[in-house]
Amino acid sequence: QNAADAEKPRMPLRKREQSYSEPVLETYEKQLQQVVTGVPQEFLKLYEFGKLLGVGTTSKVYQIYHKRRKYIGHRKPFACKVIDKRKLTLGMVEEDVEPLLQQLRKEVDILRRINHPHIVAFQDFVETKRLLFIVTEYLPGGELFDYILKHGPLPEDLACTSLFGIFSAVAYLHDRGVIHRDIKA
Repeated sequence: QNAADAEKPRMPLRKREQSYSEPVLETYEKQLQQVVTGVPQEFLKLYEFGKLLGVGTTSKVYQIYHKRRKYIGHRKPFACKVIDKRKLTLGMVEEDVEPLLQQLRKEVDILRRINHPHIVAFQDFVETKRLLFIVTEYLPGGELFDYILKHGPLPEDLACTSLFGIFSAVAYLHDRGVIHRDIKA
């Protein structure tokens, strides 16, 4: 039995000066380095990446902070959608790739031009050969659908307020010749 125990690999003991969270932070740093690969230095001079907020088929959304802007003792978070063009265009015919990228750029241009209290505010856009970075205001409330699942039907006054905000935003877009085909509330 002693020989069998000697052959088992032993977990190294934590050093006295090492914190328990250090391995977790090291893992986070490695994941962050994967994101930072391919990010322009100019972008990294302005923004600091925070936690991962969500993952989609072709993109990831991170909470980020502007390094030079301080808001009353704390840093204001933003959301940054990082779109991998390779994943976005995977399996596409070559002549369809550029029109798709043009459509994305057009959507960013529309975001730049609109200003409405019920539409996420645009902050910044950066494009590299491999990645697109769309920076917008950070909205921490989550999705209306998830809220309803968790809390049940909305009270009438809150439902009216929510629908008014949605209808107001859609009317604002329509007045500017923009038709939205994927409304998220």
